[in-house]
Amino acid sequence: MAFGKHLAILSKDKEILVQAFEHMFNADVFYCAVIDGEMAGITACTNGKASSVYLNNKELRRHLGFYKGTLASIFLKREFEKPPIETGDKIASVEFVATASSYRGKGVATAIMDHLFHLPHYH
Repeated sequence: MAFGKHLAILSKDKEILVQAFEHMFNADVFYCAVIDGEMAGITACTNGKASSVYLNNKELRRHLGFYKGTLASIFLKREFEKPPIETGDKIASVEFVATASSYRGKGVATAIMDHLFHLPHYH
């Protein structure tokens, strides 16, 4: 996905990166596009009250080691754990729109956004 190239500095092993970061996603606000059983795209949509990600220092250190886990925590918290954007009643904040490279230019992100625009709990 979109951040894979940047995260390779922490580990070249994709499975280690998955284990290190899988804890951080608030599954209640993420939406995925799956095509033929393969992850094609992902995005988060929040109401301004819930954050889309929560980083756990212990999990990062457990999978990446003390030094890389600590550095990941410092830099990623600053980037990804900003307070949710206060959107107001029935207004959404869309974050982390990403499309797998093999599906780029094929309407995946557009389909996800169209789905979000039709959710009944947002205008």
